[in-house]
Amino acid sequence: MLNTTRTIRIGARTSPMSLAQVARVTEDLRERYPDAGIELVPFTAAGDLEPGRQAELHDKGAFTGEIEDALLAGACDMAVHCMKDVSGYPLNVPGTVFAAHPARADIRDALIHPGGAPGRVRPR
Repeated sequence: MLNTTRTIRIGARTSPMSLAQVARVTEDLRERYPDAGIELVPFTAAGDLEPGRQAELHDKGAFTGEIEDALLAGACDMAVHCMKDVSGYPLNVPGTVFAAHPARADIRDALIHPGGAPGRVRPR
Protein backbone atom coordinates (compact mmCIF):
# COMPACT_ATOMS: atom_id res chain seq x y z
CA MET A 1 0.00 0.00 0.00
CA LEU A 2 1.29 3.43 -0.93
CA ASN A 3 2.04 5.70 2.03
CA THR A 4 0.12 8.81 0.95
CA THR A 5 1.35 11.06 3.77
CA ARG A 6 4.83 11.29 2.28
CA THR A 7 6.19 12.77 -0.91
CA ILE A 8 6.10 10.67 -4.07
CA ARG A 9 9.28 11.33 -6.06
CA ILE A 10 8.82 10.94 -9.83
CA GLY A 11 11.95 10.43 -11.94
CA ALA A 12 11.58 11.73 -15.47
CA ARG A 13 13.41 13.45 -18.31
CA THR A 14 13.15 17.22 -18.63
CA SER A 15 12.04 17.15 -22.28
CA PRO A 16 8.76 18.95 -23.04
CA MET A 17 7.02 15.65 -23.89
CA SER A 18 8.20 14.00 -20.69
CA LEU A 19 7.15 16.96 -18.55
CA ALA A 20 3.69 16.89 -20.15
CA GLN A 21 3.43 13.19 -19.29
CA VAL A 22 4.57 13.84 -15.72
CA ALA A 23 1.93 16.57 -15.39
CA ARG A 24 -0.74 14.08 -16.42
CA VAL A 25 0.54 11.41 -14.01
CA THR A 26 0.78 14.02 -11.23
CA GLU A 27 -2.83 15.02 -11.84
CA ASP A 28 -3.93 11.38 -11.62
CA LEU A 29 -1.91 10.84 -8.42
CA ARG A 30 -3.30 14.00 -6.78
CA GLU A 31 -6.82 12.85 -7.57
CA ARG A 32 -6.22 9.42 -6.04
CA TYR A 33 -3.91 10.49 -3.17
CA PRO A 34 -4.81 14.10 -2.28
CA ASP A 35 -2.67 14.14 0.88
CA ALA A 36 0.53 13.03 -0.83
CA GLY A 37 3.25 15.44 -1.84
CA ILE A 38 4.58 15.00 -5.36
CA GLU A 39 8.08 15.97 -6.43
CA LEU A 40 9.79 15.81 -9.82
CA VAL A 41 13.28 14.31 -9.82
CA PRO A 42 14.58 15.71 -13.14
CA PHE A 43 17.04 13.94 -15.43
CA THR A 44 18.89 14.84 -18.58
CA ALA A 45 19.47 11.52 -20.32
CA ALA A 46 22.50 10.43 -22.34
CA GLY A 47 20.28 10.49 -25.45
CA ASP A 48 19.47 14.15 -24.75
CA LEU A 49 23.14 15.05 -24.41
CA GLU A 50 24.37 13.18 -27.48
CA PRO A 51 21.61 13.42 -30.10
CA GLY A 52 23.91 12.27 -32.90
CA ARG A 53 24.48 8.95 -31.11
CA GLN A 54 20.87 8.17 -30.16
CA ALA A 55 20.62 5.03 -32.31
CA GLU A 56 23.86 3.69 -30.86
CA LEU A 57 22.88 4.58 -27.30
CA HIS A 58 19.25 3.47 -27.56
CA ASP A 59 19.91 -0.21 -26.86
CA LYS A 60 21.70 0.85 -23.68
CA GLY A 61 18.78 2.85 -22.29
CA ALA A 62 19.86 6.19 -23.73
CA PHE A 63 16.68 7.83 -22.46
CA THR A 64 15.84 5.64 -19.47
CA GLY A 65 19.06 4.26 -17.98
CA GLU A 66 19.86 7.03 -15.52
CA ILE A 67 16.28 7.13 -14.26
CA GLU A 68 16.15 3.36 -13.81
CA ASP A 69 19.44 3.45 -11.89
CA ALA A 70 18.04 6.19 -9.63
CA LEU A 71 14.85 4.21 -9.11
CA LEU A 72 16.80 1.13 -8.06
CA ALA A 73 19.01 3.25 -5.76
CA GLY A 74 15.96 4.75 -4.04
CA ALA A 75 16.49 8.30 -5.34
CA CYS A 76 12.97 8.28 -6.78
CA ASP A 77 9.86 6.24 -6.06
CA MET A 78 8.61 5.85 -9.60
CA ALA A 79 9.58 6.77 -13.14
CA VAL A 80 7.59 8.15 -16.03
CA HIS A 81 8.80 7.02 -19.45
CA CYS A 82 7.48 7.43 -22.96
CA MET A 83 7.25 3.88 -24.33
CA LYS A 84 9.13 4.93 -27.48
CA ASP A 85 12.15 5.54 -25.23
CA VAL A 86 12.04 2.10 -23.62
CA SER A 87 14.51 -0.12 -25.41
CA GLY A 88 14.89 -3.78 -26.09
CA TYR A 89 13.73 -6.95 -24.50
CA PRO A 90 13.01 -7.60 -21.73
CA LEU A 91 11.22 -4.32 -21.17
CA ASN A 92 11.62 -4.43 -17.41
CA VAL A 93 14.99 -3.77 -15.86
CA PRO A 94 15.50 -6.43 -13.15
CA GLY A 95 14.03 -5.07 -9.93
CA THR A 96 11.44 -2.91 -11.70
CA VAL A 97 7.99 -3.42 -13.22
CA PHE A 98 5.73 -1.48 -15.53
CA ALA A 99 3.04 -0.88 -12.95
CA ALA A 100 0.62 1.40 -14.79
CA HIS A 101 -0.05 3.49 -17.82
CA PRO A 102 -2.49 6.37 -18.22
CA ALA A 103 -5.60 6.03 -20.35
CA ARG A 104 -4.95 6.91 -23.97
CA ALA A 105 -5.78 10.48 -24.92
CA ASP A 106 -8.14 11.25 -27.77
CA ILE A 107 -6.48 9.96 -30.95
CA ARG A 108 -8.19 12.74 -32.92
CA ASP A 109 -5.93 15.30 -31.24
CA ALA A 110 -3.81 16.28 -34.24
CA LEU A 111 -2.74 19.29 -36.24
CA ILE A 112 -3.01 19.05 -40.00
CA HIS A 113 -1.64 22.03 -41.87
CA PRO A 114 -2.13 22.42 -45.63
CA GLY A 115 1.48 23.58 -46.01
CA GLY A 116 2.92 20.75 -43.94
CA ALA A 117 5.26 21.26 -41.03
CA PRO A 118 7.38 24.42 -41.30
CA GLY A 119 10.83 23.62 -42.65
CA ARG A 120 9.89 20.16 -43.98
CA VAL A 121 10.30 19.19 -47.58
CA ARG A 122 7.02 17.98 -49.02
CA PRO A 123 7.11 14.73 -51.05
CA ARG A 124 6.39 15.09 -54.76
